Amino acid sequence: MSARVLPQTHFSPLSDVAHRHHEPGRSARGICSLQTYTVGSGAPVPRWLKLVLALPRYTLRSSHTFLAVYMITYYNGLGASLGFLSFFVAAARSVDVVSDPFMGWLTDSTTSRMGRRRPYLLVAPPIYGLALLLHVLPPRLPEGRPISLWFGISYIAFFLCDTAFSVPYQALSQELTADQRERASIFFYQIALSFLGLLVTVALPVVVARVAPLRTAYGTAVGSIVGIYAVGVWGTVASVRERTHGAGPAGADGAAA
Repeated sequence: MSARVLPQTHFSPLSDVAHRHHEPGRSARGICSLQTYTVGSGAPVPRWLKLVLALPRYTLRSSHTFLAVYMITYYNGLGASLGFLSFFVAAARSVDVVSDPFMGWLTDSTTSRMGRRRPYLLVAPPIYGLALLLHVLPPRLPEGRPISLWFGISYIAFFLCDTAFSVPYQALSQELTADQRERASIFFYQIALSFLGLLVTVALPVVVARVAPLRTAYGTAVGSIVGIYAVGVWGTVASVRERTHGAGPAGADGAAA
């Protein structure tokens, strides 16, 4: 029985990279160019790429849980009205009904040399991080309507940013390979890190608040979220190449970006 021949991909095994690294005259740029994986190539997805791709899921679940656990009580302590807070939470989640399908259409319709998903991921970390920071660390505002409005505007803005970058990220995760076993493995990495992020991010403010002000504890949690998010998102952008032409994710024809 003949051995199965895997399709070619832009990714080379780490052992091959190490071997090439010692070849005379081999440039660092040439070595780095081997560390990429082409969407839909059909080759096995390396474990390190599954881990990098799972890092944003560490932060997505943890940021949502962090806001739900801490921010209502925090803003209420700053003088925000519970009625306003409840209204804006419901409004932000209702916006998803429109923003999710719109963002799906937008990223599906995008054409660029980088592909359909990676352009959004490239700009995601600073915008996502700023939106989260502005919500978690509000300026000193009068009690009542001013602080309540800050909560509402920054909360809705954060979830709009979350949608704008989560939709292309989730799409890229599904398009990476058509192999069901590989998809299940990628999903396992993502779920494992999402629960780890949930536990760490919920516990971190409690630990830091024992030795520092509450605002510092929340800022530390946000810093950990944004830092891990940036590593995962930019690592994915650097390590994955999309096919720039064709309709289907796995078997589409065209050049890799």
